[in-house]
Amino acid sequence: MEGFTLGIAIVIALQQMPTALATPSIDGGRTVATAWKTIKGAIDSGLNYSAIFVVFLTLLVKFTYPKLAHKFKIKFHIPASFLAIIVSSIVVVIVGIDVPKVGDLPKAIFHVQKFELFGLGIYELISAVIAITLLASIESLLSARVADQMAHIHDDEHKYKPNRELFGQGLASMLSSLIGGMPATGAIARTGVNIRSGAASRLSAIFHAAFLLAVVLILSPIISQIPTAALAGVLLGTSYRMASPANLREILRTTRLDSSILLITAAIVIFIDLIWGIAIGTALYFLFTKLKR
Repeated sequence: MEGFTLGIAIVIALQQMPTALATPSIDGGRTVATAWKTIKGAIDSGLNYSAIFVVFLTLLVKFTYPKLAHKFKIKFHIPASFLAIIVSSIVVVIVGIDVPKVGDLPKAIFHVQKFELFGLGIYELISAVIAITLLASIESLLSARVADQMAHIHDDEHKYKPNRELFGQGLASMLSSLIGGMPATGAIARTGVNIRSGAASRLSAIFHAAFLLAVVLILSPIISQIPTAALAGVLLGTSYRMASPANLREILRTTRLDSSILLITAAIVIFIDLIWGIAIGTALYFLFTKLKR
């Protein structure tokens, strides 16, 4: 589990490189290759130090505020990530720092789609549906399982229910398609960020959706002024906490078996895919445990 979480944390961090450096993403196929080419391209063309400053300012507020709140016993709780974005945005506006911003958000939310099935090949359509369904189902169930482990949920009453998860996902995808939406699926990266931000129940997803709706309908003029580098800083900070360096050092000091499985699983998640990472990591654990006996 720790190797999988470490791999996801590094993937999240690598995915923020284009935004953190305020440079276009250079497609390299895999996450590591894309991040490397993006960083190299940013260095060759000249680093955007303004964006880097905003990233470090965001990280400074994100990690400093909780300590100050505890020291001065501030009772009113403000999420550190939220405060970091506000502070960075205010500094950018007041000082006049030239960095990319979120920009205008789409005004239209619902757009009814016309169905034109007759122009599609039925076999091509079915094969695409099966592939998307299997991929979305596997990723969602894997995400839910990892979420239970990250949130330390062990009792059956509060654990995720696979049938309910897939039924809800299928229903959401059907309704979403009617208004031009994409198929719904759980994502371990966003789920991990959600849990590390303090989420304690499924209500967090509902509030997340409601907040995004409010942003589009009401707060879009304000949100459009948020520097994208601040968002990258928040996610970089979250990925650092997900990786949990202290916990990582403790595991690496244990047996070679645990250390090897952790590093191999993390490497597979980073260089290949998260599903392969958890599958191969689990297989190696059972294989090494059996050989050890």
